[in-house]
Amino acid sequence: MRSPLARRLTAVVGAGVIILGTAGLARADDVVNTGDNSIDNNQEAYAVVAGSSVSIGLFLQATTGGGDTVGCNVGVAGDGKTVTVTLNAAPVAAGLSATPVTIDVCDDPFTAVREGAQFSTLTASAAAAPGVYGVAQNRFSVTNNGATGTYAAQTAAFQLTVTAPPDTTGPVITKTVTGTQGANGWYTSNVTVAWTVTDAQSLVFIDSGCGAQSFTTETAADSSSCTAHSAGGSTSDSFQVKIDKTGPTAALSASGVSGTNGWFTGDVTVATNGSDAISGPVTCTSDQTQASETSGQVFNGSCTNQAGLSTAASPLTVKLDKTGPTAALAVTAGTAAANGWYTSDVTVATSGADDISGPVTCSPDVTLDSDTAGTQGHGKVAFLLVSRLMILSGLRLRWRSAAVMLVAPARLSEELSRPVDEDHYAALLTV
Repeated sequence: MRSPLARRLTAVVGAGVIILGTAGLARADDVVNTGDNSIDNNQEAYAVVAGSSVSIGLFLQATTGGGDTVGCNVGVAGDGKTVTVTLNAAPVAAGLSATPVTIDVCDDPFTAVREGAQFSTLTASAAAAPGVYGVAQNRFSVTNNGATGTYAAQTAAFQLTVTAPPDTTGPVITKTVTGTQGANGWYTSNVTVAWTVTDAQSLVFIDSGCGAQSFTTETAADSSSCTAHSAGGSTSDSFQVKIDKTGPTAALSASGVSGTNGWFTGDVTVATNGSDAISGPVTCTSDQTQASETSGQVFNGSCTNQAGLSTAASPLTVKLDKTGPTAALAVTAGTAAANGWYTSDVTVATSGADDISGPVTCSPDVTLDSDTAGTQGHGKVAFLLVSRLMILSGLRLRWRSAAVMLVAPARLSEELSRPVDEDHYAALLTV
């Protein structure tokens, strides 16, 4: 019985093969080139692009017998005797891996057809570093599955070239913006835009901009940009710089029926208005209303620009009095006699008060120092006093005293139509 013989293990890539035998790498007519399918002494060399894979065909060749079955320890196809060949590619280079194959028959080295070849997929990941690597015999292992004998893998060694994939895209441009962010894409401080350009597949060339760019001036429309190219094409990017470091203007204003001395006599509307020359328009506090009487209501408001900066307006105090003061006439000096008469000069004083917009100012005292024969003339004098009071307070009064009668303006015609001597009339008009 023939003793078990060492078998040769052959690797094929595409249409070519590598014969793996017990001899060293210097082999004599037992290697089939992938390029010309000839038997020669050259060590096989294969290439793979990072991010893709290549098929490695592995087959067994008996060391004796000259045929595909004579002297082959695995026997013939279907007899259940197989070997598993594993290519451990990971230690060769990062990113390499291969699938194991199971072979159940030997092949005749002198025929073109490799019916027993099984294909292992050697994959180079996209991260695999380009370079030339030697896949040594110790990266192969053979496991018997019911077969006998020793299987050598010395001639399975081959050279593998990993190349970078062709660059079909431009460089990657990234930007880092530093500064105090406001609202709506605005910044409220100085801004620095730092550009970074990278390309994993080819050299990068800066065309314009890029690097670190600083902006310190308030602006609504400045720009930072970067343009670069590589073997894969050109890339550009830009960034709009908007800087406003200053808040808007803001002011309060009141409108309504104005009185005197800063007072209003009707409902008051307080509006807030402002502007910003850089990041306008601004948004201000809505109109506010004061409808109730007050001796001093404080209003506040603010405006905010598009950058998000706010300015508080100076407070505004509103004084509102819709009601006139009280007013009264009284005889403050004179010698009273019978029947409402006075027998000396008479002084008539006006007094009043207001709890909102006080103190009040009243008409000056009036002195009657001419004799008069009756109330008619005094009524006319009193009318003049009432008219002055109305100018001050807006009131209509009727007041009677012993010798002085005050009448409303509606009775002016009636009072003036009554007979009176010229001297009395002149005296009345003088008062």
